[in-house]
Amino acid sequence: MEKSRREYRLRQVAAVVRRNVGTAVRELERLGYTVNPPKEKNLVARIRNLVASRQRDEEDIKKGRRPVAKR
Repeated sequence: MEKSRREYRLRQVAAVVRRNVGTAVRELERLGYTVNPPKEKNLVARIRNLVASRQRDEEDIKKGRRPVAKR
């Protein structure tokens, strides 16, 4: 039971960090870490796509529709 709780908490932390990257970076830097952004050229476009798909999912849920699973 404890193992599954720990795994759940880690997934939740990862989700929060993905949604609040700037806050995560500032906090890590405050703690003394050096954070280097990825060198991926399409990162901004990928983030926009993720945000847009999440917004569509939220709209579908509000309308009573089930969001489409993504791969």
